[in-house]
Amino acid sequence: MKMVTKEELINAAKRADKKTDGPLSQHDFIRITGFREWQIKNQFPEGGWSELKRLAKIESQPTSSKKLSSKKTTTKKKAAIKKKTITRKKAIDQEDVAEFDRLEFTDAKSNRETKQPPITP
Repeated sequence: MKMVTKEELINAAKRADKKTDGPLSQHDFIRITGFREWQIKNQFPEGGWSELKRLAKIESQPTSSKKLSSKKTTTKKKAAIKKKTITRKKAIDQEDVAEFDRLEFTDAKSNRETKQPPITP
């Protein structure tokens, strides 16, 4: 395939962007234009696809904050569980049978909460 210029790639990206409903992905750009990934990397060695999108003034794909939200939620859940529960050893040491009976403990192997059966004196 022939060598392409930066201008050709930028113009092709603008035309391809008009043919798509949402943000143009590199995969769609290659499919629509017939250019190859190596041609993008050859003309934009530092920034690649990101630099081509920026120069063509193409909308970037929205970033998902799902991972951050999930991580924050998991951290909060762990903190709440740690705060709410006391260890089996502490309950036994305190001889607080009523408290021990109603506690939920985390099974170390499966990391699932289990309900403790009542202790009969």
